[in-house]
Amino acid sequence: PLGAAAVGSGVRADSGRRVASRGTAGSRGSTPCSGSARPSPASGARPSQKDKAKGKTAPPPPTTRHPAVLSDAAYASLSAKSIAEVPLDDKGRGYPYVQPPAFPGTCPTIASCGGAADKQAAGLHPLLHIKMLVLFCGIHNSPVKHAFREAGFRPSKGKKWNIAWGNSFSAEEYAKMHEFQRTNHFPGTGELGVKSQLYRNVYNMRRAKGDAFDFVPRHFVLPRDYDEFIGDAERHPSRLYIRKPTNSSRGRGIRMVTKPSEVTRDTKDVLVQHYIDNPYTINKRKFDLRIYVAATCLDPLRLYVYHDGLARFAVGEYSDSKADLKKRSVHLTNYSVSKKLANVNANEVIDADGNTATKWSLDALRAHIEAEGRVPWEHVWSQVHDIVAHTMLAVEPHINPHVKLKVPHRNNCFEVWGFDIMLDAAFKAWLIEVNTYPSLAADSQVDRRVKYAMVGDLLHLLGVVPYDMDKYAAVEAARKHAKLTGLNKTPDGGGATAAGAHGPRTVHDAAAVDFRGMRDEDLPDIVRECEAELARCRGWQRVFPCIEDPHRYLDMFDTPRSSNIMVCKYYATRAKLQPWWHA
Repeated sequence: PLGAAAVGSGVRADSGRRVASRGTAGSRGSTPCSGSARPSPASGARPSQKDKAKGKTAPPPPTTRHPAVLSDAAYASLSAKSIAEVPLDDKGRGYPYVQPPAFPGTCPTIASCGGAADKQAAGLHPLLHIKMLVLFCGIHNSPVKHAFREAGFRPSKGKKWNIAWGNSFSAEEYAKMHEFQRTNHFPGTGELGVKSQLYRNVYNMRRAKGDAFDFVPRHFVLPRDYDEFIGDAERHPSRLYIRKPTNSSRGRGIRMVTKPSEVTRDTKDVLVQHYIDNPYTINKRKFDLRIYVAATCLDPLRLYVYHDGLARFAVGEYSDSKADLKKRSVHLTNYSVSKKLANVNANEVIDADGNTATKWSLDALRAHIEAEGRVPWEHVWSQVHDIVAHTMLAVEPHINPHVKLKVPHRNNCFEVWGFDIMLDAAFKAWLIEVNTYPSLAADSQVDRRVKYAMVGDLLHLLGVVPYDMDKYAAVEAARKHAKLTGLNKTPDGGGATAAGAHGPRTVHDAAAVDFRGMRDEDLPDIVRECEAELARCRGWQRVFPCIEDPHRYLDMFDTPRSSNIMVCKYYATRAKLQPWWHA
């Protein structure tokens, strides 16, 4: 059975050491208990006068917890109560359970690591006096509903809610968000989900930063690039192309192109792309990888890859002969295509793990590749991490302005995306597309196993903060009044993530921060948030900031940001002074 500390932090009790952020697919990284403070990342005295003369500075002091958030005294009162049985409401539903702060100076959060009985047995305490509400606005599949139900959330029927899941918000809806509310979409993610914009962003970064961004097949957006497409086809008459709508999904509108005459100059909202005609196949069938990626903040960027995902297979055996080019069953790996084909049972289970003829878990794929022995799985998984990081760096300068303009608090938004990646015969990974609304339908056993765990771990990673909404509204109204009257005083301290309180404002100031000798509770808010989130990561592996190599990816940002520089410097300082941390 899990120990209280292990369940409280969302990690397995048999994990006694910290694992580097990259990890491997199919295994969860182990993390320390969220309720216990780790040693400070530095030892020794605070910056000396000599250090200050060299331009080394300490960051501004962290802000105090917002008065509407569950206080230490209130949490202590929860802990003092002994409850023998799992409490249920009048409808037989369980309550949310509170997890203690995962890092000194951060807020308590709602645990999402098993059912109520598991959490109570592990020593966590139910929250009986504050309702946790989820606002469903649009599609919410069974894995989503299950995760919120297990965590003790109730569906919201009014204006009050803690977390929203569904469609993107309007600018007006973003503007009204409380500091501790979360919604599952960033504004401006068309830069990631619309194929023409995604490919353009990656191509521009390749021109600026080099071959690190060489993971998207050559493409032509029509009608703008029509002449370039014709020229390319004339130089390479045997080359195969694939035609796709710029903003579509589920295999709709996709077809093979063998002759330039099949595409006309007046074609709109379509892109033509070099076809990967030498895919790595298993049992003679091509497949792609559905990789689940989450961002929990954009500035600083906090980016994760889930340890498990799906390998989705085409139904027919792969062939690049002209006779088979029009067969969707041969060339398309979309599950929505496979399940509609005649005489195909796409959900027929083929092994004890629930894998089917058209869909495997990444666990199964890893086992197959390792059994083949041609390349180590880490060769594939490291490419996945790099593609995810570089893709986000390509779109970050375009999404960030939308967030800055529309979203009032840096932690309001999070999002989970589906990255579709394909391997060629040389085991080079290629990004095919990114789905900003990945399907979370659970039609098969392997779907349920992967997606239920992924969404539950995502909710735990987010760490939704319990707070009194009425008190929050009263405090914010008082602050607004004080600002208007020029009193400039706020009741009971500032907010835990108040704008401008999280660190240096300039890149130069961030680079000058000295973390040596700094206590955990004195770290800037953005650093403590990173550490608390890392303690809750469960099956999510952090991509950025990259803990095993803190400066990895940092010089690839198109726009340097002080928050990213400061967080990476913190991890670099800790790695230098605590080499055991990577052991």
